[in-house]
Amino acid sequence: MNLAQKFRANYLNTHEKYLKSIADVIKWSYWDSTRSVSEGILNKIEVDQNYFNEIGSSWKGDKEKAFRNLRNSWYHECALRYPFEAEDIDRMKFASWKIIQFYYVIYTASSAIVRCCDNSEQLGHRKVMNILTSNIIMQPKLGIRFFVPPFGIYVKRGKISPPCKDAIRWDWGRENHCPNIEECLLRTYEKRNKNVTLLHYFKDLREWINYEDADLFIRLYGSTVISNLNYSLLEISNAFNTLSDTFLINFYGFDKVYSEFETFVEEMNEHLKVDPEFLRARFELYNRL
Repeated sequence: MNLAQKFRANYLNTHEKYLKSIADVIKWSYWDSTRSVSEGILNKIEVDQNYFNEIGSSWKGDKEKAFRNLRNSWYHECALRYPFEAEDIDRMKFASWKIIQFYYVIYTASSAIVRCCDNSEQLGHRKVMNILTSNIIMQPKLGIRFFVPPFGIYVKRGKISPPCKDAIRWDWGRENHCPNIEECLLRTYEKRNKNVTLLHYFKDLREWINYEDADLFIRLYGSTVISNLNYSLLEISNAFNTLSDTFLINFYGFDKVYSEFETFVEEMNEHLKVDPEFLRARFELYNRL
């Protein structure tokens, strides 16, 4: 297999297809000309505040670690998006490392949620994804009601629940993107034979790029591939961090999360001379809830 064939087999026919379908479902399900993706997600989320009050008093989490991971997720999202005003080609020049940064956005945001209920001294990557999937996302009062599609879709005992075409209301996406998302989920499940969500796939993606094929992006990396990757990573990370931020806001209260946000932005401005306007925009939406 030559390099072109390897790139097509190992990326274009798998990861690019999966990421683009996930990102398109997010964008075209929640965005329109009058609102951002984050605003669309917030409009779609069903928050059972009585349930959050119940778990807030019964879960034995670690607030300090939850907020540390939340701040880390913002930091990694800034790194992924930096340079903020750059063209796709400049931001994605070292594409492999951007995929790794993307994964750490997802992982630390996941850890922030998991730390609301788990105060273990150490939590590895696999355990975080397993806890978030089985103990939180799969709970009936959360599920796709809170973790809006495609994030709340999971595989249990080899079956996808809820079926992608039932969860997604965008007609074109149901026909053209659901098959890719379900293929991605089932392939991820086959590697583990345990409950999985797309979060487990993102972990597999990071491990693939870390340990196998990072060099593929050096020679075979055209403008369309660049654009698709940049778009996909930014859309997915923004959407998942919107969910993570909102989960902690409902769990700990807006004022506590906003205080963490203010400190984070102040330190980014003072020490790195970087102003994360995308994060400010999200918090303006949260402030209206």
